[in-house]
Amino acid sequence: MHREVLSLLDMAWPPGREERDRHEVNGPGATDFRPVPSQDGGLCHTVLFSLSSLLFCVSDSHPDAFPNHLTPSDRTLRLIDSGHLTKISCPPVLRPERLADVIIVLSNGWEHDTPFLVLQQTAQFCDDHKIPFPSADYVALEKEPRREVYVIEDPQKPKAPIVLHFPLVNASFKEYKAPGEKRQTEAELAAGQVDVSSSESPYLTKNMSYSESDFDALIDLTCFNVLQSKDVILSAISRAMKRRHK
Repeated sequence: MHREVLSLLDMAWPPGREERDRHEVNGPGATDFRPVPSQDGGLCHTVLFSLSSLLFCVSDSHPDAFPNHLTPSDRTLRLIDSGHLTKISCPPVLRPERLADVIIVLSNGWEHDTPFLVLQQTAQFCDDHKIPFPSADYVALEKEPRREVYVIEDPQKPKAPIVLHFPLVNASFKEYKAPGEKRQTEAELAAGQVDVSSSESPYLTKNMSYSESDFDALIDLTCFNVLQSKDVILSAISRAMKRRHK
């Protein structure tokens, strides 16, 4: 498993939490994981300890025995969630070297009242770092009825990617079990009642685990929202390809 992938699997603990005991992955050339102070005063801890068997190095000469080339004298690899600052993992994709044309954002953060906050934060991050990012009238978008996908595209910024934003929303899924297939039976109608907006929702940020049924329901909802938006996705990719070949 590549380091870049692992870095997406961490968790940021809230400020004020007591520093946890140091955790180590033991083995020849293994990497030592420690808490890392975050900008807001909290600590960022890796949650990769259950993957420890994947992190063992077969020998001291294995590439994974050298986790940090920037500080080669330090055997500690400090990991942080790439979405820690903005709650979505756009920054690595927005690097100029990536030349991203279309970015699909599946935002499952609990921000029902402010579904575009993560995009506004990302836009501010990009502005601060001189990275092209599409502008949008988020105030106007918030007044519109909720839908599965929002296309954020800015003709005035040809170097900015097209962003397809999928917020956590249950719109058409309540009535359709698949695109074009309406729910008929009581069981099908019940399966469409996935609560992603009330204070009783199982998907609140404070809920650290889901039941199997809640997990499956969230997967079904997300899959439906993407399939329901297939034409929007393909259209965005087509426009991006034409723009690239101009």
